[in-house]
Amino acid sequence: MGEYHVASSVEDALEKLSCCEGRAEIVAGGQTMMLLMRQGLIDPDLLVDISKIAEMRGIEEVGEYIEVGAATTYAEIKKSPLIEKEFGFYAIATSEISGPQVRNQGTIGGGLVYGDPALDTPPVLLTLDSELEIQNAAGSRRVPLDDFFVDYYDTAIEDGEILTKILIPKLPKYSGGKYRSMTPRQGDYAIAGVCVRLTLNEKGVCAVARIGLTNGGDTPMRAKEAERVLEGTKMGDKTVENAVEALGENLDLMGDVQTPKSYKEIVFKRIARQTIKDVKSEIIGEV
Repeated sequence: MGEYHVASSVEDALEKLSCCEGRAEIVAGGQTMMLLMRQGLIDPDLLVDISKIAEMRGIEEVGEYIEVGAATTYAEIKKSPLIEKEFGFYAIATSEISGPQVRNQGTIGGGLVYGDPALDTPPVLLTLDSELEIQNAAGSRRVPLDDFFVDYYDTAIEDGEILTKILIPKLPKYSGGKYRSMTPRQGDYAIAGVCVRLTLNEKGVCAVARIGLTNGGDTPMRAKEAERVLEGTKMGDKTVENAVEALGENLDLMGDVQTPKSYKEIVFKRIARQTIKDVKSEIIGEV
């Protein structure tokens, strides 16, 4: 590694990035970056530390959105009254990430830019129809999170750009969600994780269904076929089973000696079935 620079502002960080022509890396919590460097997978000429940039930290309500600075830590999200009020299931999912050290150092933006399909919270944010604000020297652009994950560990971030903010729209009335995962041991990556967010109308019909998957394929992903099966219905047992089967068809799983592909598929289906039913039951009590 060459130079290490602690940026004082987004503009300062962008200026440093522009001087290095693709040989610079952004670091915030450093949970992933330090691991990649120790493994010899990257050797940047410049590390730009954005963790001290005040405008990239914090959680605030802006109109119909909750805006989260990309350098906000998981621990800060877990403790946020705004997140708890608007998206309680996101706060719960964040509280289950690895151990306290990871939650205290790891950042929401770092986890998204890394693009790891095994992380827990990106699928939760997918179910919330989140948007990302990405900035470069020429200005900023908004990208729906659903368009952000390109391929295995590959995202829409380009050289010279910084993810500065995550924008989460407030949920309509009669909405709810839950994230559930199956993890071999505390601190391990999940074998399978499913987040379900539903919005019902006054008659109990599913108006919006979102299903996000952890370790379901090469990227954090939505099970869009399963979502379509649920939308416009009252989600009876047969419809839920049809949605679970549709989810299974969209999985792109890799097996290993300890956890074969067939076993992972069974786990995904079991978790999805129960989570859909749980979320429906929670909301029906309010309709």
